[in-house]
Amino acid sequence: MMALRVRAVAAMLVCGLCVPACGGGEQPAPAASAPTPEEALRSGQPQIALRLLRKAHGGPGVDLSDAALLRKMTERDRVVVAAASLDTGHWEDASVAIRAMQEPRHVALMDCYLAGRRGDVDAARRCEAAIAAPAEGVEALARASGRFGLAAAREHDRRVEEAAAALKAAVAEVSDPRNQRMQLDFLERQGWIKEAIEVLEAWRAASPEDKTIVDRLTAALERKVRGDLLEKRGAEAEVAARRLIEVAPARAGTWRYHLAEALTLLGKAEDAVRELAAAKASGAPAPKRPDAVREMDPSTWPAEVRGPPPGASGAVSPQPPGQPSGASGAAAPQTPGQPAVP
Repeated sequence: MMALRVRAVAAMLVCGLCVPACGGGEQPAPAASAPTPEEALRSGQPQIALRLLRKAHGGPGVDLSDAALLRKMTERDRVVVAAASLDTGHWEDASVAIRAMQEPRHVALMDCYLAGRRGDVDAARRCEAAIAAPAEGVEALARASGRFGLAAAREHDRRVEEAAAALKAAVAEVSDPRNQRMQLDFLERQGWIKEAIEVLEAWRAASPEDKTIVDRLTAALERKVRGDLLEKRGAEAEVAARRLIEVAPARAGTWRYHLAEALTLLGKAEDAVRELAAAKASGAPAPKRPDAVREMDPSTWPAEVRGPPPGASGAVSPQPPGQPSGASGAAAPQTPGQPAVP
């Protein structure tokens, strides 16, 4: 029940309104109860959570890092202040809220999240100890934050597979938008776009009306198809391009250019010509060719091109079976006589 309410709150907050629907209409929408700060944070809106807390404790100008005010709050509100502050990068505010907490397990879990974000050398050890403590009576936000701290610590140590496991555990424990977005942000930072798309597809199936998920899925699929075309993975590029046409049909013309190039790579010349004609007929401008990415500054290259950081385990772009070692970093040469899509 709580998970359903949190998802409903997330949909309401996307529009900036505490109403059931985003669209206009002649009939006034029925009144809806305002979300609590915890619900706002769990819906992935830390700034709104902090705004609601200020409103509840005196007004917009209230300083949530005031120790005297924090001592008057409930323990749950202190957890929300600390978690939302860390989610938004305000470490000092979070530190004050942590010091005001009364439950030792909350202190340990939130302090672990802070340590992980800062990259403290002993953060992973502290997080593992905090997570191992009994969970009964502990706020779910604090438990999830402890796993975020462990993931951040492992990511700092370049132990990315362990970081991924910590975030997966957070989602398995409580599958709310905050936990899902933390997992998704991590996957995208690592350049694991295929895994990110899998998460987004499952997320979209659970919340089909959430436009933010559709937009993010579209961006991930576009990144995937461009990376596949750059590395000459025609079959994967075709799948991603066709999925883009389904997910974002308003831009189908653009996606058909990508599909035509993928079909060309696969030697399906007739299908490629047909898709290219449909793309041009739509009036959509031809996208910049993926190979132009290599002319950019390396620091701005997408992870499909740049590859994983030194020492990271898990390849960004798995090598196709039989491909010689080291071949995945460079695009294969164009086969002489192969039709090219402009």
